[in-house]
Amino acid sequence: MLQIELLGGFEARLAPDSGLVFGQRKAQAILAYLALAPDYTVPRARLVHLLWSERGEDQARSSLRQALAALRKGLREAAPSESDAPDAPEALVSGRETVALAAAQVDIDAVRFARLAQSSDIADLQAADALYRGDLLDGFALAELPFQEWLERERERLREVAFHVLQSLTAQHEEAGE
Repeated sequence: MLQIELLGGFEARLAPDSGLVFGQRKAQAILAYLALAPDYTVPRARLVHLLWSERGEDQARSSLRQALAALRKGLREAAPSESDAPDAPEALVSGRETVALAAAQVDIDAVRFARLAQSSDIADLQAADALYRGDLLDGFALAELPFQEWLERERERLREVAFHVLQSLTAQHEEAGE
């Protein structure tokens, strides 16, 4: 299973001790963007606009194909040998006009965090609090304005969720006299 950590920085891995290397910063950006909505099919045109808005259409689509190839290569090189998992489904699903992450093949800290934060159970809220290690993609930046605007919106959204988690935990501890 592909594990993606987006809170407090970026890390992706298939095995506990081996981080994935993609060779392109924009490949990481694509993975992060897709990870926040697993199983949501993203039009390639949206990724082109997000990451290559200053380029012409043909050049931007070519750059997207190269970034997706870098993603596939990084995933393939980190995957267990074919004999270990011959029929393992792929985490990255791309079609002619769309790209997605298969939710059943990925574990994403930010998605787990958001799900746990919706609970009123103290154990779930504590687990959410433990997952929030910092801002979304902390320290990650690209010179593409559409990507940076998206990133800032998502960072703010997740900060608000983290604040809500802390408020809920505080209220529950106060009610318990702790």
